[in-house]
Amino acid sequence: MSENERKFKRFRSGFWSGSLNPTGFNLERWAFTLHRVTGFILIAYLIAHLLETRNIAISPEAWSAALGMVRQLVGPIGEKVGLWIIAGCALYHGANGIRLILTEMFAALIGRPRRPDLDHKTVEYIPFSLTGGQRALLLAAVVIAIILWFVAAAYLFSNWVI
Repeated sequence: MSENERKFKRFRSGFWSGSLNPTGFNLERWAFTLHRVTGFILIAYLIAHLLETRNIAISPEAWSAALGMVRQLVGPIGEKVGLWIIAGCALYHGANGIRLILTEMFAALIGRPRRPDLDHKTVEYIPFSLTGGQRALLLAAVVIAIILWFVAAAYLFSNWVI
């Protein structure tokens, strides 16, 4: 197998070993993958939340039993950690979604289009989409999400009341 075949095997290897293999990801690919993963987690949480909340329509006792089962399964700390993870997913997904709306709908910080250069050492194209303002916008979205995630941690774990 030649050097080029080995480097491009990852791209022809399918979803599990190609798309989910993070070796060689650039910053844009990491943001894309994390956006997809957080979206999947939020959809799974939404479905579980709807299934749990539908017990209110059955009876208040059924809803209390469902909540008791969840609390017995994960415990009070696990419940707060789970909510903190969901908050982190929602914050990153929302911040990155706003960044994507700004760049894809309003062409913010895109710049002039140009032909991608080929890096002859790695035989890969060098993407120009995350240069300058694009990179700063992505990093700002990540920093904002992380700061708000710490605020969510302070709220969840110190019993703040809003």
